[in-house]
Amino acid sequence: MVTVAPPLRSIRKMIKTIVLIDDHPIVREGLANLLNAVGSYKVVGESGTAPEGLEAIRALKPDVALVDLMLNNSLALGLIEQSTQECPNTKVICVSMHSDAAYAQPVALAGASGYINKANASKTILDAIDVVLRGELYFPKEVHQNFLDSVRGVKSASTQLMALSSREIEILQWIGHGLTKHQIAERINRSANTVEAHRSNIKRKLGLQSNAELIRFAALNLPSASV
Repeated sequence: MVTVAPPLRSIRKMIKTIVLIDDHPIVREGLANLLNAVGSYKVVGESGTAPEGLEAIRALKPDVALVDLMLNNSLALGLIEQSTQECPNTKVICVSMHSDAAYAQPVALAGASGYINKANASKTILDAIDVVLRGELYFPKEVHQNFLDSVRGVKSASTQLMALSSREIEILQWIGHGLTKHQIAERINRSANTVEAHRSNIKRKLGLQSNAELIRFAALNLPSASV
């Protein structure tokens, strides 16, 4: 029996392309080595910032984008949300140093298909990629529980965060770090009045009365950032 090799076009379709977005070159190198060692995966692009990462996804349209939750001390939620909207065929998996569901929840809301802990990345990343390429989600079981809790009306920090947009979660992160509305405005390239409007909406959605309560909620429930 003679086996005919598939055309080159078919072979290329079998190879799943991946873009790595992480601000630590050593992490990118380790992930690239791990993934390229798998015959069916190929890392076709890398970047260390959110703007460069978005451009790479737009240009390369990979099957999967692995995105670090924190890029240059800011949450990558905007990148995740924009890339999933513009390139819906690219599955985004967030890689984070945090395992808490409170961090995974905003990632899910931004449109990512998966969330894995950096500490276990070498053990879980291949499984996560396989799962999302099948069109399924790969999240900690606590995230699924939080979704059920929100449907049932059970209040928790994670379910409360489901009411916020990715921009509001980003602003809430900076609030938890103690930044003023003017400092936040500078970081997100918006006016102080816009930040104040977001802050009022966040308090309303979270059921908080004062800025002090807002700062405490943010500090306790979102990852901190370096100024």
